[in-house]
Amino acid sequence: MSPVLMSLLLFVALAVFINTMVGKVQLLAALEPAKRTDQIKQRLKSLLVIAIGQKRLVGRSKERSSGIMHALIFWGFCVLLIRSITLYGEGYQEGFHLPFLGGDHLVGFLYFGLKDIMEGIVLLMVIWAIFRRAVIKPARMHNTFEAYLVLVMIGILMISDLLYDGTRYNMIHLFNQDHIHFISNPQYGSEFLWSPVSMGAASLVSGLGMEVNATLLIIMFWVHICTQLTFLNVLPTGKHFHVITALPNVFLKSLGYPHEKTKVLDLEDEAAWEDESLGINHIHQLNWKQGLDLYTCTECGRCKEVCPAYTTDKPLNLFDFNDSLKHELYANADKVIRRAKLSRELGKTTDEGAIENLKAKSPTSKATNCSSAT
Repeated sequence: MSPVLMSLLLFVALAVFINTMVGKVQLLAALEPAKRTDQIKQRLKSLLVIAIGQKRLVGRSKERSSGIMHALIFWGFCVLLIRSITLYGEGYQEGFHLPFLGGDHLVGFLYFGLKDIMEGIVLLMVIWAIFRRAVIKPARMHNTFEAYLVLVMIGILMISDLLYDGTRYNMIHLFNQDHIHFISNPQYGSEFLWSPVSMGAASLVSGLGMEVNATLLIIMFWVHICTQLTFLNVLPTGKHFHVITALPNVFLKSLGYPHEKTKVLDLEDEAAWEDESLGINHIHQLNWKQGLDLYTCTECGRCKEVCPAYTTDKPLNLFDFNDSLKHELYANADKVIRRAKLSRELGKTTDEGAIENLKAKSPTSKATNCSSAT
């Protein structure tokens, strides 16, 4: 493989991703504080049961099939994360593998089998998800280009990796190319014995000849890498940001039921009326956890089914309100970040001239008013 090309792709993709994520984190940091680091044991339990176990999707009887579909795609990605690291390593060293996942340990061969089966399952789930969106069209669901793009990219990731392993098998066993690396053990056999789905992919291209298989081997490797790095940078730009934020968001969830108690408003506080801090009047008054909630919204539409305003065809329904808040937060990101920076600077000085100068630089309240989101 090519260490230079792999390094270039990783540098560009990670630089873009980090730059995007820095902006997202800065925006959260500019919002109001919230305490979410208590009761670690309970938070870890929620992370395991709700996020990793996908309880609220699999356990929802009304749409269990779609919940299982989503869960299988999620679990598949968790399993394939190890494969991704291996392929990046392959770009630098042929035959690269992580500890215990080589040919000396049974766990490595068990992983080959699990990875291969999960790729087949995820591919089937992607086909089902596309069919569901394009043909069944549940009323609550919003069909968007982004949704189809992400599903297609996931499908490409599965197909390219299966064909990569399949063409490797063909090159080694059909065309006797002994220089191509594969893992084998006298006790556990060849890695290909543990990869039934990849062997199916191998049979599909076995009749195309050695040159085509050799070309496909290289193309599928780089298609997989490029698609994955593109996918990484697509995630933070839309509703699929939840792929990144869902786990921390569940860990940091409200532990009270149903949520933390709302702060009691002092309606006789004249200062609060004057500076518009009574309740939430501006988007910057959201706390960082509420901002993270907006980041994590999947726009699945499930909230519509339990929203009285939506079911009675009223304009101010939960889905539209939440979506408007998210767009308002993104639209005013620079202003919110700048306001927080000026606020910190105001707290560091007692000089009246400097204070007035800083206040003059502050973004106008109109630009960050929550009322514009509704």
